[in-house]
Amino acid sequence: MFDPAHRHDELEEVLHRAHRMGFLGPGPIEPHLRSAQGFAQALPTACTKRGCSLLDLGSGGGVPALPLVLWLPQVRATLVDARSKRARFLTAVVHQLDLSERVQVVEARIEEVIDEYRNQDVVTARSFGPPSATLEIASGLLMVGGSALIAEPPGGRLWAAHGLERLGVVQRSAPGASVAVFERVGSTPPPRRWKHMIESPVVEVRVRN
Repeated sequence: MFDPAHRHDELEEVLHRAHRMGFLGPGPIEPHLRSAQGFAQALPTACTKRGCSLLDLGSGGGVPALPLVLWLPQVRATLVDARSKRARFLTAVVHQLDLSERVQVVEARIEEVIDEYRNQDVVTARSFGPPSATLEIASGLLMVGGSALIAEPPGGRLWAAHGLERLGVVQRSAPGASVAVFERVGSTPPPRRWKHMIESPVVEVRVRN
């Protein structure tokens, strides 16, 4: 089980700072905390009971990765962001929160370094990119049996099953869930350039009515 009250004041201060720097978007920070709680609740049970490797795509202001690491001491995380200013912020926060033994920050485009970070237990993504491209990247980073967790809009999305099969994943979350969960069960296709993932999505995805 995770404890959202653990180090709450420290986490809240970090998120307020990320908000002031424009890394979390407009509005209050409470929805960001609720979003992180949704990710924590969607984590596979095995990940909450033992050591777990987690890679967060487009970490930005640190949600959901930083709350997950604070709430779940068994999680070891890699936070990836291609933007220098955000990567520097995350690096400073990791040191401030004394998380350096369990968290590394990588400043890179993940599709360019994907071979270095394969075989993750969990990949998370909250505001990374178009859904099909996000899942394509995530599936290539997971070990067989690992899970991709992707934030959903209100009401969720419909993910075409034949596209999921091409990515070697199956959906484990219920329709309308705030976080879509996909388990890698088979082989994934060879890596593609980001441009090709955007122009020719593998999975047809649409917002549920």
